Amino acid sequence: MCPDDTSGLKELLGLGFVFDRKDIAWNIPAVDQPQDDSEWILKQSDQFSLAQLLEWDDDLRQFVPGTRGWRWGSDDFAADLADSPPYDPALYLVALSQSGDFAAMARTWRNPSGAKIGFVGAHPRYRSRGLGGTLLRHMLAQLRGRGYDSAIANIDSANAASVKMVEKFGGAQVATTWELVWYGAQ
Repeated sequence: MCPDDTSGLKELLGLGFVFDRKDIAWNIPAVDQPQDDSEWILKQSDQFSLAQLLEWDDDLRQFVPGTRGWRWGSDDFAADLADSPPYDPALYLVALSQSGDFAAMARTWRNPSGAKIGFVGAHPRYRSRGLGGTLLRHMLAQLRGRGYDSAIANIDSANAASVKMVEKFGGAQVATTWELVWYGAQ
């Protein structure tokens, strides 16, 4: 629901819908080169099984504002990656620690309308170490090499760390949407 549609918004609020979350779309400029960061081992998604990617993806979402509780169905996850023109293994990165432990992942789709960052998440024990920025920089450099000038990312407004990260990359807010929920007759 777009907050500029005040008549529709008032009608929904009058029916008992309530605001649940605010989602901000950011336009993030592509970069020319990834930063050399030897603290992490970055691998493309095609170097892992679908089951492992799904497990990590579902695990990480439980720690990211705006995605908690959301889980892929295994068939939907596989279909999203198999023979999908927007899917590019070089834009779906997995970060491992130097000891080989899973640390983070990030995913970008090359849609006909433009590049869309679908997810960037780090396991809590690896946060506040620049890992999200490392993954984002690598994806943005890959996009530049594929002819993209920028990518769109939708970020829950409660996710302060992600908002701060995209601002560091020169991201600009381009849209805001509100998610409304209805809990039934009260």
